[in-house]
Amino acid sequence: MRVFSMLKRVLFRMVLFLLAAGLVVLADYIAGRLYPRLAPASGQAAVASLLGDEEGKQTGYFLQHPYLYYTYRPSYQAFNAVQFNTRGHRSAEVTQLPEPGVLRILAIGGSTTVCFPYVKYFSEAWPARLEAMLRQKTGLGIEVINAGLHDANSADLLLHYLFRNRYLKPDMVVMHVGGNDGVALLFNDYNPEYTHYTHGWRNTSLAPRPWERRLLQSNLIKLGYAWWLRQLSLAANLGRDDIRSLSPEQCLNNARVHEPEGFERNLDLLVRTVLQDKAVPVLFPFVWAPLPVCREAGGYGPYAEALVCGFEKDRPVLKKIGEKYGLTTVWLPTNAIPDSLFVDFCHVNSDGETIKARYLADALIPVIQALNQDGRYRRAGSPAGSDKRQADILYRTALEKKQAGEPPSQQRAALMEVLTEYPRHEPALQDLLRLWQDAKDADQVARVTVCLKNWFQPAVPAPAALANGILLLGVTLDRTACRAGEQFKITYFWQCPPPVAPADAFTVFVHFVAGANRFQDDHEFLAGIPRGDLAFQPFPETFAVERIVSVPAAVPPGEYRLWLGLYNRATGERTGVRTTLTTRENAVEIPVVIRIDR
Repeated sequence: MRVFSMLKRVLFRMVLFLLAAGLVVLADYIAGRLYPRLAPASGQAAVASLLGDEEGKQTGYFLQHPYLYYTYRPSYQAFNAVQFNTRGHRSAEVTQLPEPGVLRILAIGGSTTVCFPYVKYFSEAWPARLEAMLRQKTGLGIEVINAGLHDANSADLLLHYLFRNRYLKPDMVVMHVGGNDGVALLFNDYNPEYTHYTHGWRNTSLAPRPWERRLLQSNLIKLGYAWWLRQLSLAANLGRDDIRSLSPEQCLNNARVHEPEGFERNLDLLVRTVLQDKAVPVLFPFVWAPLPVCREAGGYGPYAEALVCGFEKDRPVLKKIGEKYGLTTVWLPTNAIPDSLFVDFCHVNSDGETIKARYLADALIPVIQALNQDGRYRRAGSPAGSDKRQADILYRTALEKKQAGEPPSQQRAALMEVLTEYPRHEPALQDLLRLWQDAKDADQVARVTVCLKNWFQPAVPAPAALANGILLLGVTLDRTACRAGEQFKITYFWQCPPPVAPADAFTVFVHFVAGANRFQDDHEFLAGIPRGDLAFQPFPETFAVERIVSVPAAVPPGEYRLWLGLYNRATGERTGVRTTLTTRENAVEIPVVIRIDR
């Protein structure tokens, strides 16, 4: 009897324990579902910071970087427009390497290069205006990347070039410098490493204790933390001093006493590195307003004499470096920009940007002509896919030059004409690759190889035969993990025999599936590909269809598998599929997983 009574007590306690545990699990589940609505936004940001989310820090259009100090926030929007591309440059999207035959110019400098927010659209800044002028004046395919960085001195620009921008393989680097390095002279205790006025980011980002991240896996504890930390601000700033912390007299005295040692050694190393990368450095000295205009420049007006003194001290450095390496240096004449076009002591409006671009274009044309003596740059043609017929005619001419044994330079020039008409002419690219390999030009080989890989070779092969001779070759994703509410890019690679009718008859269904959860990217077959390209295919054409997929905010986290197929738009019926891959209900499983996180 006593044993039976003890057993009842033990069982009762176990039931109570299991019931309590079940209630805790249920409460935690409910807290997780309600967390986005119940937790204060500021508290959610603090919890995200504890969990390692760097994006949660409120840094405006800047992002902290462990080596580059700061970068622009990719895809940042202002004035109802995207201001920075996914690489953080104030330009249209660019490939990692320039396309074959395209002359790439990298423009670096401070806020007077990036021109944000002083002109509202990147097309109004001088780098974009320069690109348009050079294309018109030279007739060549030219792209200018605006890699300007607000508040950047020569140390910042050097780091950004060493760690990031050099890998864009520019043919020319235009350096619009000498302004922020002049400002560095105005502070006390000048140090050529610029530590005298740059102290690192100032913020209140949270460093979790060893056990806190594990603790925050509980939704209940996350909710409690969010309310506990709701008053905490994560606002951050660059941690660079402002001259207005000193008197105008102190700044002027400092500018007169200090010498720009840091600017000279940084600029010298930057130029040497650009030359080692086989690119052409061009110096474009900083431009500022006349002294009377500087004096009217708002809060910086009282510092006009000190600022001009600092700017003028950097000019001999630019002259010295230019003469040392025999560089083209583009000096704007005094009063080249009318006073009325300055919006403050150095930034100009859209008309002023045009004047800068015009002087630069005139100075760079001889440099470009010298670079193009062997005809390595193609003419500025129409967008890809505009005239495949003409490209194929030109390709036959290029083959005749090859068969006749004409010099490689003439063969390359003939292939460039093909690519001018149709940049994605695969046989012409393959022939051009072999010519550059024979010439042992590693940079040009890399350019062509990357284009062949990106345009014609999926990162994830998934061969499948569908309706009417349509072939799926595979897909490429720009990333395989993202959060709900974010976007990712996926490229589908197809081959489709003419005529065009099969393309118009089908829709691609794309399902991302994790158990009972899913989201879709259904779209018109070969969306965005000109139908004329399908009708005329003198060689088996590979068509790359790029899609931006938006992950719905309500999608639960998980590992989503990609299922793809075609259905007839008129009947709604799925077409058959033949492949060695896994299939289900006339859909093929692509061997890739996309992880969706919260």
